[in-house]
Amino acid sequence: ITSCLGRTKLDKLEPLQIIAWQDALEERHSPWVAKKARACLQSALTDAVYWQLILRNPCDTVRNVRLPDQAGNIWEPHECEAFLEIAQGSRYYLAYYLTLNLGLRIGELRGLQWRDFSLIGGVMYLRVQRQNTSVASTPVFAPTKGKKERVLDVTEDVIQLLQQHKLEQDARRAKLAEQWRDYDLLVTTS
Repeated sequence: ITSCLGRTKLDKLEPLQIIAWQDALEERHSPWVAKKARACLQSALTDAVYWQLILRNPCDTVRNVRLPDQAGNIWEPHECEAFLEIAQGSRYYLAYYLTLNLGLRIGELRGLQWRDFSLIGGVMYLRVQRQNTSVASTPVFAPTKGKKERVLDVTEDVIQLLQQHKLEQDARRAKLAEQWRDYDLLVTTS
């Protein structure tokens, strides 16, 4: 693969070489590897244009790697019930339950705070999502994918589960005392 691009000077790099490189990556590895590698190259060459090392980005005229269509793996209701039955004793049972019953994305789930839940109205507000960052000490929040607040109706079983979870979380908070970092999150980790 290095022979495709590695010895070529930036100002001599041509779109046909990039196409050959992408094809080699797809053949030797996978379309997903080729797509990620191309994105990295595209970004690096964009920087090179910005820094005036080259006049144009040769990736701009090369079609992006096409990924094959994938069939989704959607669980049937009985599979969800079986999973939840097995997960019953898990500390993350609430996370699994909310994800399966409310269709939350992982970032939305991680960003849920107690203030987003109304016990009286039986609703949950999806306002933000929690970002994955390499720095785990302080959570980083961003708008949800659609950038709009969503309101979800919460059924009685979810309300009861949240009440029980709150009691368990309060007990963990009391046990950990000053080690507990309180971000008002519904789903917490160690």
